[in-house]
Amino acid sequence: MSTPRFVLLLMFTLTASALNAGAASALDPVTGTPEQFFGNDGTYKLYTFHLTIGADQYNKMEPPGGGGMARPGVSGDDRYPTGRASLEFEGKPWGELDVRYKGNSSFRSGGELKRPLKLEFEGTGDAKNKSRTFFGMTKLNLNNNAMDASQIREALAYDVFRYEGIPTPRTAFARVYLTVPGIYDNQYAGLYTVVEQIDQVFFKDRLARKTGPVVKPEGLYGMPYLGDSWSSYLIRYGAKSGDKVDSEDSRRFIAFVRFLNQATDEEFSKHIADYVDVDQFLRFLAVEVITVNLDSPLSMNHNYYVTLDPKTHKIIWIPWDMNLAFAGFGRGGGSTGQQDLSIAKPSGKGQFPLADRFLASPEYLKRYNAILRNIATRNFTVERLGDEIDRMASLIRDSVNEDESVTFTQFERQVSASPAALERPTDPDRGGGFGFGGFGRRGGPPLRQFLPLRIESVLEQLDGKREGFTSTGRGGFGGGPAFRN
Repeated sequence: MSTPRFVLLLMFTLTASALNAGAASALDPVTGTPEQFFGNDGTYKLYTFHLTIGADQYNKMEPPGGGGMARPGVSGDDRYPTGRASLEFEGKPWGELDVRYKGNSSFRSGGELKRPLKLEFEGTGDAKNKSRTFFGMTKLNLNNNAMDASQIREALAYDVFRYEGIPTPRTAFARVYLTVPGIYDNQYAGLYTVVEQIDQVFFKDRLARKTGPVVKPEGLYGMPYLGDSWSSYLIRYGAKSGDKVDSEDSRRFIAFVRFLNQATDEEFSKHIADYVDVDQFLRFLAVEVITVNLDSPLSMNHNYYVTLDPKTHKIIWIPWDMNLAFAGFGRGGGSTGQQDLSIAKPSGKGQFPLADRFLASPEYLKRYNAILRNIATRNFTVERLGDEIDRMASLIRDSVNEDESVTFTQFERQVSASPAALERPTDPDRGGGFGFGGFGRRGGPPLRQFLPLRIESVLEQLDGKREGFTSTGRGGFGGGPAFRN
């Protein structure tokens, strides 16, 4: 018998609600653009991919030790070996590319069939070809929604960020099929969320030019000052740009970190705007807080990017990995009551030092509160997000119904506007995950139930009528109410 080959079928099937037939036939990954692939805001798409991987490459992709939580300064590039594959898009051959697994808890919770993937279109090593892109992109992320019964938390949360004008990855949806001759035969792995890569292609699109230092800390508590040599920051801060950054930009980043850690309160209030795009950060923080995204710098020291705007040379923040937003992250039922996360003290002291310092300043707290109120009455509303939920759910419903990793009844309870659907108790779930009910249950309260409760809590906290809880954080699983403030 010949050596089995691993064939991964990523099926992103275009539907009428995504593109009409004429537009679909015009899609060309060689000449197309990211805008064509993802569409405009409010357009949700489902596509079809086909990856073929040899058995030796498939075995090579398995991480030593079975994967797990990243250590400080250790990225997916180091934890997950890369395999070589060939790609078909919409039934047409594209060529060879690299593929590897990705993620922390999402990798462990997806089982062998539904694992998160990163597609790298340039290739690596001798096969690297920087002229080869896919709709103008060099990488794409296929996230497996492993802890999310709604299957739309990540796309919905990114929509809230984009609505606020924050540089944010775009998303699409994917049907994923898996074939391993002799093991899987066109086996449907489930529905995935396709997430745009944060790289220089992304920054050139959002900021009109490439940027300088890009860091993605992993498990780094706070933002410590490590001295004046950029080399000291490369590993600890998870520098994606490596040491090939303009010295002026790297010095600028170091100056910001030094200022953050050493400035007096008076100095901070007077001069933080010299280092940080204040409005951008306050909007970033407000969205993290209002969506109760605790698998983030609010609680877990990861899932964010930081860079310098190439025009202003000020620090900006970019969200990442939103699959546990909307109170999806907790332990032992910790998501119960998360609608009351404090808006003024969302994190334990020292967990998120830049947020601590802004929220301790009466001047900046007032600006932050005004931003929160605006989000709660214009962006994060039952009406607007309810429409987005309806449109996403309509697009992916059939795909979820066939997905064996999540129960269809739980999906409907998450997205349904029917009160009866919200009243039923939680079903046992296929697959793992943490969040609502702890390990082994799908994360987060029903979206339709959570939204009005969170809006009510935020507005009452702004009016001084309610207190909120502060997440415990600091390297543990955040989640449940820790104490009232």
